[in-house]
Amino acid sequence: MSFLTNHYVLSFIKFAILATLGEVIANSMRNKKLTIPHSIGYRMLIWGLLGVWIAFMMGIFAEAMGAKLAKSGSTILHTKLAFAFLTSLVMNT
Repeated sequence: MSFLTNHYVLSFIKFAILATLGEVIANSMRNKKLTIPHSIGYRMLIWGLLGVWIAFMMGIFAEAMGAKLAKSGSTILHTKLAFAFLTSLVMNT
């Protein structure tokens, strides 16, 4: 498996870049000038680790939801839309 095709590595990179960029944009809008914090490397590391944790937990919630839906007798709950909605609902609540 290539390093850049690993799900967790990509999640780390995505969260590190996008979440940190969101913080920089929010601070720049608040200060009305481009503001890049001195601790941007640490922020990227923390956001990246949070991204890995979120990807890990989404996998756990998706597998658990799949097992619960497999036990249910309902046919409407076996659609991809219902699976995605219920997984997101359970994870966010």
